[in-house]
Amino acid sequence: MAIEINLLKNNDNKELSDIEWVKEFFDYLKENEKLNPTKAFRIIYYLQEHFSILPDHIEKCDICGVLYDSDSEGHRSDKTNQFYCDECIEYCDDEEDFND
Repeated sequence: MAIEINLLKNNDNKELSDIEWVKEFFDYLKENEKLNPTKAFRIIYYLQEHFSILPDHIEKCDICGVLYDSDSEGHRSDKTNQFYCDECIEYCDDEEDFND
């Protein structure tokens, strides 16, 4: 029997979207725990991939560092495995990836 973890969002009645929720945690890690953005996102990634606690469609742009919702924007390069938000997608060299 598989054990399923059911988590409740405690947004203090703010009704945050997934991106807002993860950004709030990202900012908390940077400001209160004094982590740099790379280390802060490593924690988010671990919670996304290993525990499925945070939504896994929130990514960090490898160019500018902004968090974005990959369900509605951005691109991941198959060649370099880098992530690009819509603002930085011009830096992606994988033109064939856009011809899908």
